[in-house]
Amino acid sequence: MNDALTRADRISRQGRRSEFDLLRAGAAGLIFLCHFFGLVGELPAEWVEWRTLATFFTSFGSFGTDALLCLCGFFIARSMASSEFRYVPYVKRRLAVLYGPYLCVLGAATVVSLLAPGLSKFE
Repeated sequence: MNDALTRADRISRQGRRSEFDLLRAGAAGLIFLCHFFGLVGELPAEWVEWRTLATFFTSFGSFGTDALLCLCGFFIARSMASSEFRYVPYVKRRLAVLYGPYLCVLGAATVVSLLAPGLSKFE
């Protein structure tokens, strides 16, 4: 608990800005909606409003990706410019954050594909 409080104090001292969090959430939302409507496929012709939304979100999904990558690059560069930055702990944290969920999903997908091969779209 004490570690969490120190981390929260550290974040507030660094001047975390909610505007950037809002931009990140908006960009991630655009990416999610682009992929969602891409997976849904062609909507019925009588769903005019939904077709318009689907067209809008699929056309702006790449903007969400670009915005998210720019924001991430900005925050990584900003943290590296800090006098408190240490490279090895940073790389360890990034590997744990990135590869932990990736390996869990890869393992789950492998188990599902072995147990139920009929669910694969490649068969």
